[in-house]
Amino acid sequence: MLIGKGKEPNAPVAHHKQDHKGDLSLFLDPENIMAVCNECHDGPVQRHTNRGYVQGHDENGRPLDPDHPWNRSTP
Repeated sequence: MLIGKGKEPNAPVAHHKQDHKGDLSLFLDPENIMAVCNECHDGPVQRHTNRGYVQGHDENGRPLDPDHPWNRSTP
């Protein structure tokens, strides 16, 4: 539930699904925005945005995200 205020862990934060990187149309596009809690936004959501892949691995240690560098085929 997103009911906190300010920097509380459950405070609502507007997250851009596709990183706008300064593109005003993406920044303002209501279809590109979702509400997440402050704790998630400042943690796993930002790590995914900054890294470009989701963290985590299977039982063999292989990354779960197909976009992880270890899962990319080399040319």
